[in-house]
Amino acid sequence: MENRIKVRRYEEKDRARVEEICHITDRNNLPIPLLLSLYCHNYILLEGENCFVATDESDRAVGYILSTLDTAAWREKFISFLSSSSEEIRRKGIESVEGYFAFYPEYPAHLHIDIDPSYQRMGIGKALMDALVSHLRKNKVPGLMLGVDPENEKGVSFYRKYGFSPLSQDGVWWGLKL
Repeated sequence: MENRIKVRRYEEKDRARVEEICHITDRNNLPIPLLLSLYCHNYILLEGENCFVATDESDRAVGYILSTLDTAAWREKFISFLSSSSEEIRRKGIESVEGYFAFYPEYPAHLHIDIDPSYQRMGIGKALMDALVSHLRKNKVPGLMLGVDPENEKGVSFYRKYGFSPLSQDGVWWGLKL
């Protein structure tokens, strides 16, 4: 990773840039801007202390890692946001995201990570993951999980290299023992 990239805890000033990166990288999975904002910021609203950003030389976020140690609360809050959200969400046929969530008690930390595509080859993913894993180990968290599209070969390859193992038969859920 180049020296100009730094990893630090998420701060409120990062919100706009985190949303922008979320829109760039996740629009195929969650195509509604409001839904993307709610999805990403549920982590921050619930447990901002478990969220990190990678920044460039001007301290602008170029990647982030959002994590919660209370997956059930995160899911409940996100679903309540959905149920009270705009007609646009319902028109798109997204009334429920129940199937998106999985629970593996031995992997209580739930993770979402995104990197601006123009920075993806700079080791940012590893630096962010290292910061989060160190933080979770200090807090004696036994494991973390994430969902990834099995067709995302780069994502799957990264998680496998980092030490994650598949948790589900469909290859969506991956876990890392800490």
